[in-house]
Amino acid sequence: MRSPAGATPIRPLHPGRPERIGRTARTDLAGLAGFAPLGDGPLGRAGRAARLGLLATLATLPALAAASATTLATLPALAAASATTLPRAAPGSAAAPAPPAVPIGCCSLAGTTTRLELDGFVQVYGAYFHEQSLNDNGALLAFDHALDLRATPGRQFTATARTTRLGLSAITPTASLGDVLARIEIDFADGKGFGGKPHLRHAYLGFGNWIAGHTWSVWTDPDAAGETVDNCGAVGQACFDTGRYTQLRYTVPMGHGSRLAVSVEKNVTTHGVFPDQSLTRPASPAGTIPDGRYPSLVAAYTMDGDWGHLSLRGLEQHYGAYTPGTAATDQLRTSRWAGAWQMSGALNVGNDKLVASYYTGQALGPYGIGWQAVQYDQQAGQVQLSRNSGWQAGYTRNWSPRFRSNLVAGGVYFKNDSTGPASIKNAHSYFVNTFAKLAPNLEAGLEYGYEDLQTFGQAVTRRDSSMTDRNHNNKVQISLTAKF
Repeated sequence: MRSPAGATPIRPLHPGRPERIGRTARTDLAGLAGFAPLGDGPLGRAGRAARLGLLATLATLPALAAASATTLATLPALAAASATTLPRAAPGSAAAPAPPAVPIGCCSLAGTTTRLELDGFVQVYGAYFHEQSLNDNGALLAFDHALDLRATPGRQFTATARTTRLGLSAITPTASLGDVLARIEIDFADGKGFGGKPHLRHAYLGFGNWIAGHTWSVWTDPDAAGETVDNCGAVGQACFDTGRYTQLRYTVPMGHGSRLAVSVEKNVTTHGVFPDQSLTRPASPAGTIPDGRYPSLVAAYTMDGDWGHLSLRGLEQHYGAYTPGTAATDQLRTSRWAGAWQMSGALNVGNDKLVASYYTGQALGPYGIGWQAVQYDQQAGQVQLSRNSGWQAGYTRNWSPRFRSNLVAGGVYFKNDSTGPASIKNAHSYFVNTFAKLAPNLEAGLEYGYEDLQTFGQAVTRRDSSMTDRNHNNKVQISLTAKF
């Protein structure tokens, strides 16, 4: 589904299919009556008697039809009597609508107006890495190991079904708030081993113009992301690996297909301690502790139309640092606010589509690519913010209703200056893929991916322990997905 701006749409039962009404053949009674004389013998008299009996039987049919019509006429009254047992609107409100037909794939909760809808897919994913195999989640680049090739065995094949997804929506019509939506969605790609533990993707409530819970950040634009077999997508798209945070969101419709969404979101800058003066890789329980005492503030203005959509987004995060006091020193607190902006959109070109996004700002952290966001200078007692930017673009070519192909690329760049040193200078990823629909609910994907990264100085360790400033990888990925 699209960004949860409202309740999940409910499909009508058998949409567009009219009731079939059979045609009744007319019987010409006059033709039956106009028989030829058979004489006055026994056979003639018997024949005339049989025909007269048949005519008498047919003559009763109108009376039988009238009686049947009288019986059918009572059905609306019976239906009205039965309807009195259904839930009614509160006094003074509009009359309660007729209970909606249960959509395909849905069921109703007995005694309520709540409808349930189950959706998701079962997916089998496989990949062959030319250079490194770092996890089985479909992540093309795992930068925790990308700087040290000795941590990876080289060429490998990996496979998983952990990207399988299961979602459940409960929709309850109300007189005051409209449809109230409760949505929960899980997969099994938690990135922590091969056990396939459930991983929460969405758990939120939607009513009126409000969203409350864990879902896509207002900063994230999933509809502007290039389509890939890779579960994480292009490296330069905002929140390419996560992008879902607990939040309270309000959306203001502004007319002409535009809207403004504002959210207060969980502060995700507190990832443990500052190991080696950095927030990016927590390792030690001692030292300076990140202190995110304020939530993140995000806003997005979006214009929608048949042509596609265009969105402008802004983000403000709070980064803090707390150093516990000792017998000889006092505790120390310091903090900084970090801002960023993003532009994203999609353009429909006939049956094809172009998507793109670009962001830039300070210390994006998990809202960007997740690393090199902030450092803490213990000598100066200050939080230092790194600057970075990212972009991604994709083109979808629909060859036919069964086949489509995608070209997707992305990049991310870091600035190394007085705001704080960075290890990685830039990184890129490129994809070309084709998806084939094997059945209405069954789809196969084949993809080639290439990635590279460059560091400030020679920060990449080769397997022979020599140093370089570059790393790259090739990867072939396949997927088989059955949706329901």
